[in-house]
Amino acid sequence: MKETIYLYNHLRKNKLFSSAVVPVYRTLKKLVRIPSQKRNYNVLRSALINRQLGEKRVYYLGSPLHANLGDLAQGVCTRRWLAHFFREYKVIEIKTNCIVNTKFSILETLKDCYQNGDLIIFQSGYATTDLGGYADDMHC
Repeated sequence: MKETIYLYNHLRKNKLFSSAVVPVYRTLKKLVRIPSQKRNYNVLRSALINRQLGEKRVYYLGSPLHANLGDLAQGVCTRRWLAHFFREYKVIEIKTNCIVNTKFSILETLKDCYQNGDLIIFQSGYATTDLGGYADDMHC
């Protein structure tokens, strides 16, 4: 995914390839379905705001997007654990970039929607280090 965006930006600067790069990138984007940050933000924001009366929630922050198999496996285990032990809670997964992204941060909406009795859990493992992208900032 990152390689595609890097290649697009690199080739876009080259005038010889610029006429071919944009249509190819748009085609790849449709095939791979790269989600836009704004779309992710809007979907998540509506999920946070639209709360049923008496609904209990678990906010799962930092669910993995990267390709670290250990973190992905831990995400699967966390989802199973939540489904087994917190059946009466609605689980809302919030990706790291939805919190630390300065343009489309969901943090203020999350603060407004949080109620007593709601739970917040974090992805742990490799994502807690400063080597895991912006996960360290999200934990702070």
